[in-house]
Amino acid sequence: YTATVTAAGRTSETAAGAADRGTVERGSRSKNSGRSPPEGPPPARGRLGCLLSVVYGGGRVDGPARDVSLVPGPAAGDRAEPAADGPGPPQEEQGERQAPWTLHVPTSPCNAMMMPTKPSLPPPSRVKTLEPTSNLIMSCVPIDTAADVCANCGETGSDAVKLKNCTACRLVKYCGVDCQRTHRKQHKKACKERVAELKDEKLYGQGHERPEGDFCPICTLPIPLPMEDHSTISCCCMKEICDGCIVAAQKRGMFDCAFCRTPIPGNDADRLAMVQTRVEKKDPVAMHSLGEKYCHGENGLKRDMLRAIKLWTEAAELGSIDALYNLGVAYESGVGVQQDKVKAAEFYEKAAMQGCVQSRHNLGGCEVKKGNHDRAVRHWLISAKMGDKDSVDNIKECFMAGVATKEQYGDALKGYQDALEETKSHDRDEAERLGYRGG
Repeated sequence: YTATVTAAGRTSETAAGAADRGTVERGSRSKNSGRSPPEGPPPARGRLGCLLSVVYGGGRVDGPARDVSLVPGPAAGDRAEPAADGPGPPQEEQGERQAPWTLHVPTSPCNAMMMPTKPSLPPPSRVKTLEPTSNLIMSCVPIDTAADVCANCGETGSDAVKLKNCTACRLVKYCGVDCQRTHRKQHKKACKERVAELKDEKLYGQGHERPEGDFCPICTLPIPLPMEDHSTISCCCMKEICDGCIVAAQKRGMFDCAFCRTPIPGNDADRLAMVQTRVEKKDPVAMHSLGEKYCHGENGLKRDMLRAIKLWTEAAELGSIDALYNLGVAYESGVGVQQDKVKAAEFYEKAAMQGCVQSRHNLGGCEVKKGNHDRAVRHWLISAKMGDKDSVDNIKECFMAGVATKEQYGDALKGYQDALEETKSHDRDEAERLGYRGG
């Protein structure tokens, strides 16, 4: 069957049984209607705002307009179309310039009731549609929370279907374990990349402030680095007090502990007994301190690295940042334990994300050994801004070698100077003038 759409939105019958059945001519003048061609091409898909007259073997049925698909035929030449206001050429010549459009009328129960006889439809091979095909290939990007669908089967989340995020990357959701396993091969690469990104976000985004233990409990100022050269740990209360506050207390005639006022023991045995008392109470700072005494053989103890590693491990589990750092050093050097640089980096990372400056500096050294100078500079930038002079020197060397920018070196130098200013006080300057050194 055929139908011709005119400019007024109506249809005119053409000869039934024509060779090009099921076509709608666009932009041409109909021989039967004698009207001007419509301006512009018809819409590719939509409702015709008119009654559609369809011829079925000589009979005609008028019904309401339906959704149709207009599909252009093959191009026929590149000649320019005539002006809209001028008379058009005959239909035969017009057909040479512009190909007809195929009219695809979808069937429905309503359509079947309107048809008095069975229509003669064009072969399926000649019918084309303009609907785009959907691409079901997974793209591992963060999905919108509104699009609550399974990444494998496309099942929509509901009260009956509970979707769960991928616990590693949290990019996609699954309706069950089977879908997750099926989709694993396709999702594995993107999942690993996202996990590495999340790890770096935490590693470089946390630990930019020094921990509480790096501040003097009396003057509340950060202790200059290295801390062992500018402070003393009291074995009675396990507080690290800066040299300035100790000198200030002694100038006032108080030679006991400047924090808790406990008399300072005069021999190694008494000092060791105080530390062990606090170790029995599971004090992580005391455990770390006793581990260092076993490591170096201090206060009359024999050097015992196995005992030191055990104490540091327990102290780290209780929250000691310094114990995490010492464990990293032990595993990196292989002293007291089997050398394991991967495990050493893990201890450094845990300590660095909690503000340990030495661990952050050592992480930069680990990256340099791997050839990752850009990652090393990022670590040293953080530790330099926290007051580590060695990190500033390393960035300077990287800048001179061409692996760090001038802006990075300037940023590190300025950050280091700002951090150094925060550690200064009149009492500390006085202690330095008098030559007092803690330890």
